Amino acid sequence: MLLSLIMTANEGESCVRPHRASAEAKMAHYDGRRSEIAEEIDRLDKQQREFVHNASVMGRRRGDSQYAERARRIAQLLTELVALEETYSVRAD
Repeated sequence: MLLSLIMTANEGESCVRPHRASAEAKMAHYDGRRSEIAEEIDRLDKQQREFVHNASVMGRRRGDSQYAERARRIAQLLTELVALEETYSVRAD
């Protein structure tokens, strides 16, 4: 276990033990983060669909840099979601 050292007002060192979250707190974090990821993916997906619709109406065949950046961000979020699910399922077993 790692301990953090902090300097106190009288120039001495003090050890601070890392906080250990309860199972309920971990579950709340998991649920909260999962919801945040889902909301961001939904928002980005809507933006992607809107761009594709507008591009098809205007006859554009290429995406823009924001389209590619949103696609990368969606991939990052999906990777994070998979890691969260794997971590949670391992702890739940």
